[in-house]
Amino acid sequence: MFNTNTWNTQKLSWFYAIIIALLVACASLMLIYHQIIEVFDLRIVYVIFILLGILGFSTNLARHSKEAISFIKAFKLCFRTGTFMFTILFTIVIVTVIVAPNIDVMKQGGLVSKESSRVGFFFSMVIEIFATILISSFVAAFIPGMIQKSK
Repeated sequence: MFNTNTWNTQKLSWFYAIIIALLVACASLMLIYHQIIEVFDLRIVYVIFILLGILGFSTNLARHSKEAISFIKAFKLCFRTGTFMFTILFTIVIVTVIVAPNIDVMKQGGLVSKESSRVGFFFSMVIEIFATILISSFVAAFIPGMIQKSK
């Protein structure tokens, strides 16, 4: 459907960032809406999708790159993709919190329970997402070296 072979790294980063953010947002909302997980268990969802998305980006980058990619360059590209994803995801979360009374999510357990502070929840979410992006980028930066050596 998408021919990513001819894309530059920035376009590929934005593509993966949008896909990861939409997957995290949709999966989180669906799991909360159907009361499969609680609000504070969302870290399971975004850790899995961010890790898999950044690993997928790194793999795609390594397979379609004509030049050798160093560890530092791969780390920077993966971290950039994660930062783009965070920007998109944070925008989706803010819009969802603003519109949440209209989509009937707050009545079913909500995005943030009444016992907790929204500011505290969002602050911890920001820290956890950036830690996940940092760790995922570090792990994914090894992939281009392994794939390109096997070519």
